[in-house]
Amino acid sequence: MQVADSKSDLRRRLLSARASMDARERAAAGRALRDTLLGLPELEMAASVAAYVSFGAEPETRSLLFALWKRGTYVLLPRLLPDGDLDWASYEGPDSLAPAPRFGSGPAGPGLRTPGAGTPESPGAGTQAEPGFPGASDTETHITPGPGLQPTPQEASEARPPGGSGAIGMLEPTEPPRGPDAIRAADVVLVPALAVDGTGLRLGRGGGSYDRALARVGSGILTVGLVYDHELVDTVPAEPHDQRLRAVVTPSRGLVRFA
Repeated sequence: MQVADSKSDLRRRLLSARASMDARERAAAGRALRDTLLGLPELEMAASVAAYVSFGAEPETRSLLFALWKRGTYVLLPRLLPDGDLDWASYEGPDSLAPAPRFGSGPAGPGLRTPGAGTPESPGAGTQAEPGFPGASDTETHITPGPGLQPTPQEASEARPPGGSGAIGMLEPTEPPRGPDAIRAADVVLVPALAVDGTGLRLGRGGGSYDRALARVGSGILTVGLVYDHELVDTVPAEPHDQRLRAVVTPSRGLVRFA
């Protein structure tokens, strides 16, 4: 089996497992991750942290973002660019978040991002993928997302914004963008993942946005993947472009650092 096929199969299984979790499990996991991260010396001393707003069945991060912001940490959050790269803007409290902008209406339905666009967790069909984000393949080719790579019905239902617009309500910061290189100023980088293995290899959703972002991060910066306990796995299928993390945090094991 090719690496890309192995990744796609693992993604489907992990997304299915996430969909089977109830809201209480996810909330409890989010609290455990928050408490572990807030107690890390690196985060206590950090002037700036790059993080993300959890989406669908991901471990919840909004309470972590709020706690970091309240204690004076400068928090950067991603905004997806039309080319699949990540821009960054500051988090200034819950009111500084809004549903990701619509890049148009396409075959996925009104309000969803169309070919050449997407969200970090669900790029549109036809996106020219770089490895690491959902909805696209793990090779740099034009593809149509296969089953299991789009948000699950449960994720889509939970993520819809109020008002019944039908758009997937992934949240992005509304503050002015600071450019893709803004992540270079972060003292700690917190990263979404579907799985992380014992060497720091991360499985994203197949679009490559975070592999591009992590390539800009200095070698001395702590990069941490946030996953559920069962998502710390023995092996993640690897390709040359995949960026390794320096640590992972799970609800039960806390922070695990990689050599």
